[in-house]
Amino acid sequence: MAVLSRCFPAANQQVIAVVGSGGKSSLCQYLAAAWRKMGKKVLMSTTTKILLPSNSQYDRLVTGDFSQLGKATAGITIAGVPMMQDQQQKLTMPDEALLTKALSAYDQVLLEADGSRQLPLKGWGPHEPVILPPTTEVLAVLPLLPLGTPLTQQVVHRLPLFMTMTGAKAGDPLSLSHYRQIIAGRGGLLEKAGKVPLTIFFNQVESKAALQQTEDILAGLVPEIRASLVAVVAGSVQQEKGVILWQRSRKQS
Repeated sequence: MAVLSRCFPAANQQVIAVVGSGGKSSLCQYLAAAWRKMGKKVLMSTTTKILLPSNSQYDRLVTGDFSQLGKATAGITIAGVPMMQDQQQKLTMPDEALLTKALSAYDQVLLEADGSRQLPLKGWGPHEPVILPPTTEVLAVLPLLPLGTPLTQQVVHRLPLFMTMTGAKAGDPLSLSHYRQIIAGRGGLLEKAGKVPLTIFFNQVESKAALQQTEDILAGLVPEIRASLVAVVAGSVQQEKGVILWQRSRKQS
């Protein structure tokens, strides 16, 4: 596997909505740090809620007077409205108009646009994820769980919605088909991304067997679905390694 950040090329200015479950915040922090090393001005924020990152994970924290966001500084800027939830310090979305106005000042923007209550899988409600109009790419994080894992409320956030999306029943063993429905099923990631280009990242892929599982998921998607994706990446944020399994050619774009 390659260095994970190289699987997500830092193109010209991007506004990336990070959705899904099982590693969104960790991936955002990792990519932001990698882009900071490249000398880029990076903005990290949310359209929902995120945990307040530690001091070492940013260079500037903006929690009020969001008009100053338009004056981008070197390194990583974190922006959000402070709040307490479940005895944890979190940030919620800044003023949308001021946030949107400031986006163009940064080389790269990462907006965590989804929540899963720290569960590995989820079903999406009608108003999820929260993707802002200026978004240029949706990056969906899907943790790779062992096949056969029972689909319960301890594993799936909003289990009834997940069952509708995938055709699963409560307690069913997780299968390759369920992952394909998460991507392409009714109410799944492709539908939620709408017209915004979608990249899939399978997280927690840390063995040859896990990598084969992701390849099998991809192989089972019909060609039209694969062709509608920008890229499919498998890897591990923890190990900082990854591989591009599928990438749309320029001719297909």
